Amino acid sequence: MLGAYVLAGELAAAGGDHERAFAAYEREMGELVRKSRAFAAGAARSLIPASRAGVWALARGGQLVSALPARVTTALAKLNTGGVRMHDSMRVKDYAVTPVG
Repeated sequence: MLGAYVLAGELAAAGGDHERAFAAYEREMGELVRKSRAFAAGAARSLIPASRAGVWALARGGQLVSALPARVTTALAKLNTGGVRMHDSMRVKDYAVTPVG
């Protein structure tokens, strides 16, 4: 969604010059894409165990969490908001609204 918003904004700002708009889009999205990729790589490392012991620990942790009362699992889920905060912190410029037609 963010990429579509930025592309539409840059296309509008470029007044129909798609080459200029695409170059501006690349500049605007570059840092956001790098941050997202770094976040995904970190998430993959924590979600995909690299050893048998890691697989065992992940499976047992999942069983433990599913056996806990709902209010406890809700409280635990609120502790893990790193991804949400990372995406909420992404800033893009506001594009001027241009009338259609």
